[in-house]
Amino acid sequence: MAAVLLSEREGLQVENALQDNRFTKANRLRKSVEFDRVFKNGTKVVTPVLVFFWLPVNLQETGCRELAGASFETAGNFSSRLGLVVSKKAGNAVVRNRIKRMIREAFRLSKHLFPFQFDLVVIPRFGAKDGQLEAYIKSFQTLAKRMKRRKKG
Repeated sequence: MAAVLLSEREGLQVENALQDNRFTKANRLRKSVEFDRVFKNGTKVVTPVLVFFWLPVNLQETGCRELAGASFETAGNFSSRLGLVVSKKAGNAVVRNRIKRMIREAFRLSKHLFPFQFDLVVIPRFGAKDGQLEAYIKSFQTLAKRMKRRKKG
């Protein structure tokens, strides 16, 4: 097997590309204050399998994430953040965790569709237990279309 040698610059580019796809703490809503802010001030979008609450983040006004109550040092590190609320009605822990993994993956695959940075809370609807990744991705595409429409209006 031939070894592939990368220059330092190429190695950094590959490393950055891999890091962009991870779902780190910086990509999550973690505090109840953050969830409450999105629920209170956000826009609700309902699709057949998911309910979204989203709130755009204006980084020019704040310069950092103080508005969200988050612990971000600089706006340059910011990317859209996702929070998940999966009720015990969805099933046992195994089922709930599977739903969360699929929603996170759909979010990761759909991030490029969104016109701006935002905080997002996702609640799976009752029939989402049997949902497939394609259905979740389609829901995120619907959300992106509605966000773009609202941005124009």
